[in-house]
Amino acid sequence: MGLFGLYSLKDRLAIEINNERIIVEKKSIDTFCYRRERSDEIIESKIFTANSATELSVTPLRPIHLHQQIARHVMVCINPSFSLPPRSEVSLTLTVPIEVGVLASVVETSDHLLDFFSISKPKYALYGPPESGFICRFHNSDLNNSAGSMPYAEATAFVRFENPTSSWVSVHRIVMDAYMFDLYLKDDIVYLEDTKVIIDDEKTAQVLLNNKPPMPGLQEAPIVSDALKRFRLGLLERTGLGVKDRFLMEYGY
Repeated sequence: MGLFGLYSLKDRLAIEINNERIIVEKKSIDTFCYRRERSDEIIESKIFTANSATELSVTPLRPIHLHQQIARHVMVCINPSFSLPPRSEVSLTLTVPIEVGVLASVVETSDHLLDFFSISKPKYALYGPPESGFICRFHNSDLNNSAGSMPYAEATAFVRFENPTSSWVSVHRIVMDAYMFDLYLKDDIVYLEDTKVIIDDEKTAQVLLNNKPPMPGLQEAPIVSDALKRFRLGLLERTGLGVKDRFLMEYGY
């Protein structure tokens, strides 16, 4: 049975995700105590109020919440790197990092983010020069991985690479804006939205997030960050183009 989903609040609720143990205990008719433990150490603890319509939701999150949101971009390092012939394309299965969120949820109204964490230890890297580059959440993706994405730590990404140029190219990494990508899930397997990488020349490439699921039958993960909600709403109001995204990799791929 999967761990992502909605849970009814009761006298005591316990959920274990790898080494993280989530516990919710009822203190009064409308007051609950939330805490998260790791190796019997309390990592997070808080009180929240709820009514009969409130449920606990455990959901995948974009990897932007930890460490005071110091990085809104993700760098996926592809191991091993691969070469693409002129005027060709290939579809590869990669992985991207995710976080886990715990929400107090009221159906069809709003969600409140109680807590968030990462199963894998976050690492960071700089893409581009120090004065104008991007701090990125760094992630290694193994092309030879037959086991698939790591549950609750990674999302599966089906990425189509296109090389319309007249030269061979070698691809080592892709960088994308995590504020703009959407996550989908089915049976606790998380997927990145439909994604394409187009090689422009020997130095630049475009990463296109196409604002649609990579396959039918998937459920979209919610947007729970208030900052992210405001950013994407502002983008929609300014451009009217929905939330499709194009990130130009100017410092190599």
